[in-house]
Amino acid sequence: MLTTTDLSPIRLTHVWMRGEFGRLARAARTPRDAAHAARIEDEIASAITRFRGHQAGQDELVWPVLRDRAPAAATDIDRLEGQRATIAVLLAGADDRSFPLAERADMLAELHLIVNEHLDAEERLAFPLLKAHLSTTPDDAPAAGTDPVEARRAHGRSLEWRLRSISYGLTNRGH
Repeated sequence: MLTTTDLSPIRLTHVWMRGEFGRLARAARTPRDAAHAARIEDEIASAITRFRGHQAGQDELVWPVLRDRAPAAATDIDRLEGQRATIAVLLAGADDRSFPLAERADMLAELHLIVNEHLDAEERLAFPLLKAHLSTTPDDAPAAGTDPVEARRAHGRSLEWRLRSISYGLTNRGH
């Protein structure tokens, strides 16, 4: 079964997520000039894309396996997914450039709070499930040098590979 070390990639991703929207909220309130505002807009778009990519990775690679292997945890998984509906509304608002940047700062600050509450719940509810029901079986991992996107489609039983794939998507989307 998994160890705390096996969850390191996802924990590092959570560390980034825990601070990013708060940082962007502070920056969005008082950009120095038009060039700085444009850079903040780009950073908001990048953070939202990365966050959505992380969630898509979980939807594709983690939640289905947990639902299959830990059916008694369906209520907890449903709760986590339900929190994401609120997050999705805030992400859409924060990403809507038809509103001035300063007006979206409050939405980013609220997103920061909601994302942190969600990550607290995810670490409290899902991490023990990951540790109990998934393994890092080497037989399931793709060969070295395999394209991560293709490997996710072809393989995906190993949590270690799942987490690397999700983290790869977070850090290697051209941002």
